[in-house]
Amino acid sequence: MNRLHFQKVSAKNVITRVTMMLLLSIICSSCYTKSIREQDTKIRNVIIQWGYSIEKLNYSLYAKTLKYPDTKDEFLAEYKDFYYSGLTIVSIEDAEPRIIAGDQYDTVTVSVGAQTLSRDGSLPEGQMHGTIELVKISGSDLEWRIHGKILMRN
Repeated sequence: MNRLHFQKVSAKNVITRVTMMLLLSIICSSCYTKSIREQDTKIRNVIIQWGYSIEKLNYSLYAKTLKYPDTKDEFLAEYKDFYYSGLTIVSIEDAEPRIIAGDQYDTVTVSVGAQTLSRDGSLPEGQMHGTIELVKISGSDLEWRIHGKILMRN
């Protein structure tokens, strides 16, 4: 006959093991959360710089935020009449790998919203909402850059 043999375990030993497992899980989850928070902060900074560069018509800052920036003349023509105020990041999706032009990139889609103001007296023109796609080379320390935008003004 098969008999099961149970080993006696003291309550102190059980409490110690459970405590160690809880500490280990907290440490692992906080490290993961910290790396996500750092990534989100970097992404938010790029979006904020992009919005600020449009408000101030600062082409050099604008060009630093885009993967493939417009020319200075195109930038000035596009944003000569309005700018975004109160730029709000609604959500940031998880990074996903993608191959673009033969290179491996991490891509992130950010949902944004803002008020559109006229440069003539800063009068409200309406609202803007849409998505902005950011990319960075996978595994690199390079900064995130805006790769594409779908923005709707009303």
